[in-house]
Amino acid sequence: MLGAALLAGLPLTAAAQTAAPDSGRALLAAVIARRESALAATPRAGYNAFIKTAAFDLAAPPDSAWSVLLLTETEISAYWEFPDRFQETIDARHRPSDGGLGRSPAVAEEIEHFQRDYIVISDASDPGAGGTRVPRLVAGGRPINPYTLPLPVGPDGLKHFDVTAVDSLTRAGRAVLRLTVRGRGHTPHFDGTVDVLDSSYTIVGMDLWASDAVRFPGVDSLRYRQVFADSEDRWPQEVILSGHLQRRISAHWLPRSVVGMPLPEFPRSVHFEEVATLSAFRSDSTLKPPDLPEYRRISRINALHSDTGVVWSDGSAPPLTPAEQAAWADQDSLELHPPLVPHVLRDAEVVGDAAFGQGFGHYNRVDGLYLGVSNDWRPSSRLLFTTRLGYALGREDWQYRTGARVVLVPSRQLWVGAMYHDESSGWPSLVPTSYDAASAFVNRVDPNEYYRDHGLTLSTGVRVLPFTRVELRYDDSHQSTLDTLPGTGFRPTRLPPLPNPPIIDGHLRLVGGTLSFDSRPLTRTRLGEGAMSNDSWTRITLSVDVSARDVLGSDFSFRRYTVHFEHQQRWGAAGVTTVTAVGGISTGYTPPQQYFTVGYGIQVLAAEGSAFNTLSRSEYAGTRAGMLLLRHDFGRLLFAGSGLPILRAFPATFSLHGGVFWTSLASRLPAPADTMLLTATRPYTEAGFTLANLTPFLSPFDFAVSCTWQLSHYPTNGFRFGIGFTGL
Repeated sequence: MLGAALLAGLPLTAAAQTAAPDSGRALLAAVIARRESALAATPRAGYNAFIKTAAFDLAAPPDSAWSVLLLTETEISAYWEFPDRFQETIDARHRPSDGGLGRSPAVAEEIEHFQRDYIVISDASDPGAGGTRVPRLVAGGRPINPYTLPLPVGPDGLKHFDVTAVDSLTRAGRAVLRLTVRGRGHTPHFDGTVDVLDSSYTIVGMDLWASDAVRFPGVDSLRYRQVFADSEDRWPQEVILSGHLQRRISAHWLPRSVVGMPLPEFPRSVHFEEVATLSAFRSDSTLKPPDLPEYRRISRINALHSDTGVVWSDGSAPPLTPAEQAAWADQDSLELHPPLVPHVLRDAEVVGDAAFGQGFGHYNRVDGLYLGVSNDWRPSSRLLFTTRLGYALGREDWQYRTGARVVLVPSRQLWVGAMYHDESSGWPSLVPTSYDAASAFVNRVDPNEYYRDHGLTLSTGVRVLPFTRVELRYDDSHQSTLDTLPGTGFRPTRLPPLPNPPIIDGHLRLVGGTLSFDSRPLTRTRLGEGAMSNDSWTRITLSVDVSARDVLGSDFSFRRYTVHFEHQQRWGAAGVTTVTAVGGISTGYTPPQQYFTVGYGIQVLAAEGSAFNTLSRSEYAGTRAGMLLLRHDFGRLLFAGSGLPILRAFPATFSLHGGVFWTSLASRLPAPADTMLLTATRPYTEAGFTLANLTPFLSPFDFAVSCTWQLSHYPTNGFRFGIGFTGL
């Protein structure tokens, strides 16, 4: 018993007793050691997880379908391997109800992965295949409002938690000790209780409450639990995240539906929960997935549509409440026999995705306003067709792209592709940024230089090692100069469009190769593959492009070498640091359209730029270039950890950003564009900060402000202020 071993002289009764600091820490250390020993004793484990995400209007009749604001069910086959390799396979999913909530206000990512030493809670900005519960795919932006909260039973539990009390309880005839734990500091953490067997220190229950530093708009009472069926279980039967959403806006006087189409609801008080029911635990060496090191999630369902008529593979699915059953029946009836308007809208959505998808429109100084249709056609997971057709109103000409990609060997991700195109293309850029159509149209800003590209591209790729890929391509295209359109825009302005630099027209034949390593885990669905967000990851890319006049018959003869390094590191509650370093060099007779460029970032009505913010409308280029970007996201750490009540209540997040770059022009093929281009032969540096989440009550609209100062002495902006909405 524990009394003689750890708490000598400290009598325990059924009432809570205050534990001496040393004895409490010794008890928690024993629990941590026992948990680590239990995990190590089971080197691998497969199990099933049935995950239900639900939200209920507390003002509605509890047994009615109207009380169910959200209901998503997902069946998963999970595999875990010591020390912390994990893969989940989504076998089935059903989303029978969405009564206006849209998504859960907060979810635990990979909630069924109970072996972890921490819990990641997010606002489900990307619902993922399970509806609201899996790590988000990286799509150019950072995850929104993720909180990584350590568990008191993790290896660092003694570092993050204090044991404030110990209770002696009886559970199923066994003596149980209840440890009351409290997270240290004002940073996001858990407070709560951990139940362990007195005889072996085996965990038999966990009930934790998130601290006030964990903030989601309108959410309180955020609670995480691990529930064991009885004291003999080694693994939890249920893992639950629940909370309460209190909204200030209410519109119960609005009709529930119009011509059969449900209208959004704004209930005042909502209870939400995410429940993972675990079953069928097994340990067998044959269970190990062959692609475990690389793939974190595999989906066997169509991730774009809800599945109806789902039959779960085993009996692990917990029974639904009468309200959930009613919501399921109502939604299935609507899916099979939708009213006229929803039926038309459903069919129109398919047409809209094709007509208004990526590539639908843009605006720049060489095309003016461009409108088009674009769609990717995927008859199977191994075959992809790409089509794009549009018309540039300012230039009054058509642009198009068509191609196909075939996966020959799925296990090695060996693929071949071909694309034929005739369209406006941009010069290579060191900055990992995307085109901002709003800034280009409203502010007359566009950090790109353009030329016309018409020809054929052949490509192939293969995975040579886990996380490592090689791609090769052959370009055969005619490239020509595009002039700036006079009078582009639809309003008077004192800032006319910048002239688009001319290129050297000619026939380019080029062979290129890329070797890339990306440590982020992957996801595989019926639509293909993608990288998943992760707390810490590294990506390295080496590229070589060769154009030879004597061998390939090209009008140009040059070589381009590029290295791209990006690393993201989470420092526990201290935030996330992202480092991006890019360098490039070009030798030989390099045409301007192959120069490296560095463009500008934020403008008015844009609070977060992914490039350099103080460049005004200037853009720097060269045949040799280097860039370093550094960003650290503190989240709410600086305000929540300040200890001052006023700052602790401040909802904003805080981040620092800075960067430096240089470029030089040493081409052996002088071009007219050289006199129009700027170079930074000495380092161009800037630094600043961003305050975001200033309007949590307007979620998902996140108002933010950004300030950036130039630290060098170039004739661009010395200071830049940006405002806008982020996190959409």
